[in-house]
Parts: sequence; C-alpha cells; structure tokens
Amino acid sequence: MEFHRILNGRYVHSYIINMAVQIKNFKQELLTFVVILNGGIYTAYSILKMFNDKELDLIIKHLGLSSYDNRIDFGDERVIITSPLTDSFRDVEDRDVWIIDDTVDTGATLKAARQIVEGGNPKSIHTAVLVDKIKSRLEHKQPKPDVVGYTYEGDGFLVGCGMGHGERFRQLDCLYELEV
Repeated sequence: MEFHRILNGRYVHSYIINMAVQIKNFKQELLTFVVILNGGIYTAYSILKMFNDKELDLIIKHLGLSSYDNRIDFGDERVIITSPLTDSFRDVEDRDVWIIDDTVDTGATLKAARQIVEGGNPKSIHTAVLVDKIKSRLEHKQPKPDVVGYTYEGDGFLVGCGMGHGERFRQLDCLYELEV
C-alpha cells in the first residue's frame, strides 16, 4: 500500500474549527450530535472541543452505519446498521440534530442516518462531514451536506482523520489517499 498525503494535520484542524463555527452559527438551543461510527468520531469530537459552553444543552449519540465494510468500491448503496441509535429517540425529539460523519461519497450513509433520525421527530436535522468527495456525491445525485470541511475533487480512497480501510489508519492525523 502507498499513502499520498492530501492534507497535513494543521490544515485538517483549521477545517474542523471552521466547521464548528458554522455549526454554532445555526443558533440552536437543544442540540444533539448523532455521530456516525466509526469514521465520524474523529470529526465530531474535534468539533466538540469548540463547544466549551456550560449553558449549552448538548447530547452526543452514536449510530453505527456502514455502506462499504472493507471494500473500496462505492457501487453498492446498501447500508448496514452496525450499532443502532438505541433508546435515543428521546434524545432527538424536538431537538436540533447534527449528523456528523467523516466523509460523504455516495451519500448512502447520510441518507440512511437522516431517515433513522427523522423517526425521532427532531426539530431540525443538519449534516456535517469533514470531507465531501464531490465527484462521487454528484454522480450519485446526493445533496451537499450542510457543513463541509474540505472538498476533495479526486476519486481515490481516503484514510486518516477518522477515515479507515478495514478499520485501519483512522488514527492518522493527516489525510491520505490510499493506493492499494
């Protein structure tokens, strides 16, 4: 495997700060982050550090979804629930919900997450991703997430900053294109 660095950690951090500012600008009162496992953990918890406000009513929930397991092709839009949003509908009802993930490529995972969260009658639903794989997202005719950190115009498989290949390489603090 070969790694080609796309973004160094400093740039990734600046994109995440920008994402946090954009999310804060929505002026929500009752806020729930629904973090897509496992990729969204890095992005969500990096954003969370910017919400250091004792007055903010913020709940964090996790939802495990996978649209490609260990594969690196994106042709199959099947989404598997790997960890349900258990007993969490009370944590989204009448709240402003942000679905946070590492990347959007086919849009299947965000679409499934939105459908699941809608079942809990939230006040609003927004989406945020660290990386918008624009070519793939447009090819699959999916809408742009509400908040995007970085727009990637290539079609390679990305790892680092929460994104993994077979659960590996998520810990890397730079964003890399993986050549298998």
